[in-house]
Amino acid sequence: MSALPGVALAGSMFDAVFRPERFVSVRRETAFRTRLGLARQVVGLVAFYVWNVFLYALPLTLAGIGFTSTASAPEWFAALAPATVGDPAGLWRLLVGLFQNSAFLTIATAVVLVSYHGAVLVSRGSGGLLESVHTVVYTTGAYLAAMFTGVMFLSTTPGLETAETLVLNVQKAGFYAVIDWLGADVALPGGRPGQLVVGGLTTTGELILALLVVASLYFVYSLYLGARINHGMDRLQSTAVLVAISAAPVIYIAGSVVYSTVFL
Repeated sequence: MSALPGVALAGSMFDAVFRPERFVSVRRETAFRTRLGLARQVVGLVAFYVWNVFLYALPLTLAGIGFTSTASAPEWFAALAPATVGDPAGLWRLLVGLFQNSAFLTIATAVVLVSYHGAVLVSRGSGGLLESVHTVVYTTGAYLAAMFTGVMFLSTTPGLETAETLVLNVQKAGFYAVIDWLGADVALPGGRPGQLVVGGLTTTGELILALLVVASLYFVYSLYLGARINHGMDRLQSTAVLVAISAAPVIYIAGSVVYSTVFL
């Protein structure tokens, strides 16, 4: 007998915080025996991811955090909207906001999946795609979504400018480390990062920064656990996967720099 949705959600949240090894592991005893078990696993992964993206995007949209829309509902949508909806324009803006706020997380999930599975193939020579999908879906649906929420909150909430600037400067410092290493004459909008100042942070800003750090550590550790548990890799191979994933942003930045200097 399956657990109630609320109980299952609470159990997943508990595992995500206190038992990440259980949270990311594939239930092999039922996942791969039959085609029906495989189909259920795929449907379960899709449902889990969609539900977590919804839980991530809905509060942001309702609170006006992140991407919002002021556009009026198109005529075709107003005509199709249920009669119980008093304001089709409001429902349209909600749907547009949900789509926009979930788009970046979905794109990031795809990028992580490609990087992760590619690293697994390079480190091990082979690897099950479903195991990689399971690992990435669970880690991004929980930890990466938490990181995105924290960044969105910093960028849209008044009074948190110091924390937001600190996060932006850390990101810029990463970009310029690669730019300087390549010796490229390229500049980012807004110039070089300023000094990393931690003084003057509000209590809320400190809490959000702590959330970002903790979620980042959980994210990296859960990817490591996925390689160890779901792919059966040893410690060295799993660490190599993390190194390869960490190199992906560097390769992206280097590629962007080369493109902008050679072709633009």
